[in-house]
Parts: sequence; C-alpha cells; structure tokens
Amino acid sequence: MAAAEEDAAKKDTDCVYFLASPLTCKKGNDCEFRHSENARMNPRDCWYWLHSKCLNRDCAFRHPVRKAFYFSNPAFCEEIVTLHYHLSQPSG
Repeated sequence: MAAAEEDAAKKDTDCVYFLASPLTCKKGNDCEFRHSENARMNPRDCWYWLHSKCLNRDCAFRHPVRKAFYFSNPAFCEEIVTLHYHLSQPSG
C-alpha cells in the first residue's frame, strides 16, 4: 500500500480510542483516524466500508479497522486490532 493510500485509509478508518470515548483519544484534532460522533453512537458497521466501497466521508456507520491493514503494517501494534475486536463485539 502506497503512503498516500495508507494515509487516506487511516483518515476513513474509525479511531478505536474515540469510539470508546471522545476523551480517550489523546491526539484530538491531530489524530490520523476518523472521529465521527454519529458512528460512535451507532453500533452498526458500514456494509460499503466492509466491502471497500464507502466513499461517504460523513458516513454515520462505523468504519472498523481492517485487520489486513494492520497486519501488513508492522509499525502498528496488534493490540489496536484486539481492542477494536472487543469494542465491536455485542455485549452479553
């Protein structure tokens, strides 16, 4: 994945820390990931995002971390994938 594509993918991927709580992401406006209050309040994943076709920057559905993205980039900790996995699972 080229650097420009990687940056674009990050900007459209939800910040797992913001999804947990807006106060959890310490980067705020400097975060390279998406901070969407509508997606944070909506537990449903975007079907189009899951199929690599969502072009709506204001999408109200979640754009979860794609495991292949993180596993192909060793600079990212696998704990982020694990955290997202736990956040996206139904409780109960």
